[in-house]
Amino acid sequence: VAAHFSGDFFEVVYAGNMGRPQALHTVIEAAQLLQARASRVRFTLIGGGTEKARLQALAAERGLFNVRFLP
Repeated sequence: VAAHFSGDFFEVVYAGNMGRPQALHTVIEAAQLLQARASRVRFTLIGGGTEKARLQALAAERGLFNVRFLP
């Protein structure tokens, strides 16, 4: 996990496997909390794994525009 300011956003980046042991659903929960409070914070999840599709669906269901997924 890394964080940096990239122009318009403070970006929190995770790169690696997206499986159950990584508990990345907590990132989705944090993104939901921060979406209304800190509009310049963005979460980028890079990689793949058994939980990626579920995480993407969770972010979509919650209407999170501050989460993005990259291969």
